[in-house]
Amino acid sequence: MIPDPSPGMSGIFICSECDFKPEGIKKHFQERDALLKKMADVMGEKYPSPPSFDSDFWGGKKPELILEPKEEMNPYLADVFSLVDGNEYAIRDQMLMSASKYLMPLSIGRHRYVYKYAWAIPCKAALEAIAKHSPIVEVGAGSGYWASLLSKVGVDIIAYDIAPENVHLSKKHHRWKWFDVKKGDEKSVAAHSDRALFLCWPPYNEDMAFNCAKQYKGDVILFIGERNGCTGTEEFFDYLDEHFELEDSIELPVWLGLHDALYIYRHKKS
Repeated sequence: MIPDPSPGMSGIFICSECDFKPEGIKKHFQERDALLKKMADVMGEKYPSPPSFDSDFWGGKKPELILEPKEEMNPYLADVFSLVDGNEYAIRDQMLMSASKYLMPLSIGRHRYVYKYAWAIPCKAALEAIAKHSPIVEVGAGSGYWASLLSKVGVDIIAYDIAPENVHLSKKHHRWKWFDVKKGDEKSVAAHSDRALFLCWPPYNEDMAFNCAKQYKGDVILFIGERNGCTGTEEFFDYLDEHFELEDSIELPVWLGLHDALYIYRHKKS
């Protein structure tokens, strides 16, 4: 049993196995909805059903699918995919209406899976794009989930985190360790100018990403997060725009209401 990482759940313990599976999360909300419906019936009120949308919502044609087949998905993506009953559109950016049906499972799922895996959801296209820039140094690697997946596809990667063994999500302890993450911070970047720099969801409104970019003397920065959103600072993005060129961007599966993607920057020629 471990503390529930969800907000407002202090003192509540959940199973590190069953309560982190998509079926466990769905069961939690099915039981909750059944109770709320029963309470609404007793009070003579109508319990609202979640909205659903068909192809007419897309003007008769749904957007093209971009994710790999389920059998090729990494465990994080496979779990999230199961949460939304295999509906890819529910975990695609700018497709809020498709996700509305799964609002509650996605809400609790995000807090549990960010705790278990990583802030951003990996997909095959993003991993392949990053792999092209091996060797790589990652700063802010957390428990090393992205580093683990990259290593498995042959990427030479060194991963650092300021607290690789203990602190994650409001000072709760890591239970899962996916990769050998070394203790280090922004200063660790200086020794790896021969590697591409990988930053995945650098802390919002903190100087970590900006400091990494300034310390970095290499050619490529691989950034996953929201541009001018919930990651990094204005100074970080201003620095990228001044010294680097956006070479490519890759769409990622996202949690409801978030807009993170993979951005590949290359140092401007002087």
